[in-house]
Amino acid sequence: MPGGDAALFAALEAQHPLGLLGIGGKEALKADVQAAGGCEGAAVYWNAMEIRHLNADGTPRYTNRLIEETSPYLRQHAHNPVEWHPWGDEAFALARASGRPVHLSVGYAACHWCHVLAAES
Repeated sequence: MPGGDAALFAALEAQHPLGLLGIGGKEALKADVQAAGGCEGAAVYWNAMEIRHLNADGTPRYTNRLIEETSPYLRQHAHNPVEWHPWGDEAFALARASGRPVHLSVGYAACHWCHVLAAES
């Protein structure tokens, strides 16, 4: 990985309270950056994903565990300002240990015009 990418990963690790996403997260993020052509292409890649919360350098301000998932639906929410967890034992154990309820997002697939309306509202 080119040397310039180290700053990107350091910034992402610093902004996440649990390091970077847990097991496998850094590798998933590196794969995304490499697929985008390194740091230079990463901002274009992330903007194409319609990320609304960006740092001044164009990198995502937030990164959650969904970056590790293979589902395109889940991955599109990997840079939301919510600490989403995929459905599984880890999410339920964390909720139990912290005494919090589980907020379940069942998701939806919207048509193009729904996305346009959401962006313009």
